[in-house]
Amino acid sequence: MASNNIRKCSYADSGISESTTVKWINPRYACYWLESYQGQHESDDCEYQRRERSGKLGIYYSSNAEYRLFLRDEVNYKDLSTHPTGCTMVLPLIYKIENNTTWVLFVTKFLKEKRQKYEKESTRQSLLAFPSSNPCKKGEDHTELRVKRFLFVDAISIYPFLVTSEQAKLLMRKYSQNEEVHSLHWFSLTEILNQLPEWPNYLTEEADGEALVHIKRVQHSTIQLKRDIDGKIFTLWSVTTNVLMCIRNLEGEGVGDGRM
Repeated sequence: MASNNIRKCSYADSGISESTTVKWINPRYACYWLESYQGQHESDDCEYQRRERSGKLGIYYSSNAEYRLFLRDEVNYKDLSTHPTGCTMVLPLIYKIENNTTWVLFVTKFLKEKRQKYEKESTRQSLLAFPSSNPCKKGEDHTELRVKRFLFVDAISIYPFLVTSEQAKLLMRKYSQNEEVHSLHWFSLTEILNQLPEWPNYLTEEADGEALVHIKRVQHSTIQLKRDIDGKIFTLWSVTTNVLMCIRNLEGEGVGDGRM
């Protein structure tokens, strides 16, 4: 468990001055974005990494797995010239079909929710999410995958992967618990969809030029899923909920192959 102790530190290259007081650094989330960074701060607190890995807000569907390229994100006034895809996270949406039922793979991880107004900072908690991939160092690119299509939602690319029952069993056998991913779980798509709230008119009007359609900012209720074998309750990460609702709405418009 992370300590609440604080200490003084000095690392000029990171942009944090000698007089800055920082909290204890959890090695699990230590930042190594530049060669000069040796885990003196956490990735979430790295201003330099955020500037160089700026994300593009908006939503679009790519039927041939090709990224649209951008120079700026006009909503957040971010320069994307060094990161034109605007993608900051890749989510493989792994699913299987057994007995005409679609099952979706989730993992439990320590994740941060958006900080509330009354909170000084957000804390990590164990939440249900899709597996994810983020670049850890400058120059890494996790967006070149051999896939047929993807959905882009607010700097996140979601790639659907259909696996066979045998592949799903092998995945569960090969998995071993670690600090990053605590556990794996399959939940039926029907149960997931039944938990999601309605989100009519979830898109704003499309802007002129090359600007993307944007998602309306709405505070959705917390979604929880129950595991069949023991009734244990898991809470969905709000980012995952948002992605699932976008997929649900787009599938209703005929996007995809009718399964995912």
